Amino acid sequence: MSTADDVEPFEGDDRQYTPTRLPGWLQEVNGPDRIQPPQFTRAQLADLSRHDLLVHNDNREVWHANIGPIDTPQLLALHDALAEIVESNR
Repeated sequence: MSTADDVEPFEGDDRQYTPTRLPGWLQEVNGPDRIQPPQFTRAQLADLSRHDLLVHNDNREVWHANIGPIDTPQLLALHDALAEIVESNR
């Protein structure tokens, strides 16, 4: 099946799971880390086929939507405090 622009539809290939159920949570926790999509120049992007550009843009959207925690001074202080609490309970 193809569209009017002769490009195959793309549904995205990100992980399909729900983290609110055990199998989905285990997949999230034990699954491989996401890999940052390659960075292309404008010329390289222009050379991609429409399908490859669609896949690339989808991968970039997934990457940016799932950014991890940023190590701010407050977060680092929290980790130190939590480590002290956990260690004192041993």
